[in-house]
Amino acid sequence: MGEKQIRTDAEKAGAEVLQPQLEALAVLAVAASAASKAERLRQQAKVRAQKVIDAARVRAQKLIDAAEVKAQQGIDATEDKITDEIQSWRVAWQRACDAGWTPTQLRSAPIGLRQPPAAPKAKKAGAPTKTAAAEGQVPAVVSPSGDGRAVDPVEEQG
Repeated sequence: MGEKQIRTDAEKAGAEVLQPQLEALAVLAVAASAASKAERLRQQAKVRAQKVIDAARVRAQKLIDAAEVKAQQGIDATEDKITDEIQSWRVAWQRACDAGWTPTQLRSAPIGLRQPPAAPKAKKAGAPTKTAAAEGQVPAVVSPSGDGRAVDPVEEQG
């Protein structure tokens, strides 16, 4: 055997001895690559999940904002209606007093009239609204004589 042959046989023997280590090293390299890829995928999934969460928060905030606006509009409409009713009551009360009714007579009337509520508080902002009284639609006043007939306060004075 020549030196060349011995060298080749030695390399084969060494390769056979080292084969399990080389296979383990190859498996380890594949596992390391998979772990690296898994970590990268995990980070990408976190980024996507955060984007979904952020978008959901934006949509939820828009819904909340819309609900708050609608609720405030309802509150404002109710306050306007109450203000209009109080103002109408105050105008009718004043017309009844101008027609000759006293506050005592009005309070003791069979329909149980009471003193109208205090003047409504001034609004913070918004367009002015017309009340029924401002448009000339004042409820009829009952005659002080107690006969139940409706009286126009303007005609009673003249």
